[in-house]
Amino acid sequence: SLVNSHRLVVTRLYSQETYNKLSSKTNNCVFLSRSKIKTKLIFPNSASLMSKNQMASKASLNGSYNESATDKSEQDAVACPQSNMKVVLVVAAALIDTQGRVLLAQRPEGKPMAGLWEFPGGKVEAGETPEFALCRELVEELNVQVQMEDLVPVTFASHSYEKFHLLMPVFACYKWRGAPAGMEEQSLKWVDANDLSQYPMPPADIPLLDAIQLVVQSRPLI
Repeated sequence: SLVNSHRLVVTRLYSQETYNKLSSKTNNCVFLSRSKIKTKLIFPNSASLMSKNQMASKASLNGSYNESATDKSEQDAVACPQSNMKVVLVVAAALIDTQGRVLLAQRPEGKPMAGLWEFPGGKVEAGETPEFALCRELVEELNVQVQMEDLVPVTFASHSYEKFHLLMPVFACYKWRGAPAGMEEQSLKWVDANDLSQYPMPPADIPLLDAIQLVVQSRPLI
């Protein structure tokens, strides 16, 4: 959590005694007053971790900088470089029929990752919500109409490809108007939820399968 992240960094920058003076405990959670913290908090996606010299210059309370403790924190810390990749927001649907099957679409020839199977959807355009974009994409790709209130958020994918990072919320959908048809020359197939892993998929889609299977299993078949 955000609170735990704050606590983790501050305990590394200050001695335990000083940390106890700075912190106030409420409901077993530690909250720190911003006015009392005179150092930069480090989050997992920071471009780089603070150097030892920077820590020493920042730790001004009670001479609390401890070199040996900092050495240990440097050994334990895992650097997570900030990526300059473009983030692409797309949205996808798990259309689930009355038999508990999920609709998959096969990427057509001429597109990246052609031949792989995926959940229908597409890019969220500027000014669109994910729900609105998904309804639009389902009309364009499958010629089916879906109401935004019939979209149930299930999970999301966050995956780095070579040239961009993909962020994709996924919605379950049980109601639509029209019979799904491949409007972009893509093949479609209704697949039993337990068999989804048998179909080759883009790397971003594979981690979604467990959540989608749970959604299907938790809903009684009509």
